[in-house]
Amino acid sequence: MTEPVVDPSAVLKPGATALQGSKVMVVEDELLVAMLVEETLIEHGCQVVGPFSTVETALLAARDVSVHVAVLDVNPPGVLA
Repeated sequence: MTEPVVDPSAVLKPGATALQGSKVMVVEDELLVAMLVEETLIEHGCQVVGPFSTVETALLAARDVSVHVAVLDVNPPGVLA
């Protein structure tokens, strides 16, 4: 059985991205990387929560803010690292 092919133009409005409107939490301890990720997400229509430099600060923020997805550093500093 083959997978159906979905035409993205049938789902997204012109100029929109699949991420548009998503709330994305960013956890990254390298400032320049965090800024680049944040800028890219904003360009794709996301609302960025953060960036946070530690898992602990991100977890504290997550108590008050709901997000759709999180982008995490592979090896963030902190207790959970």
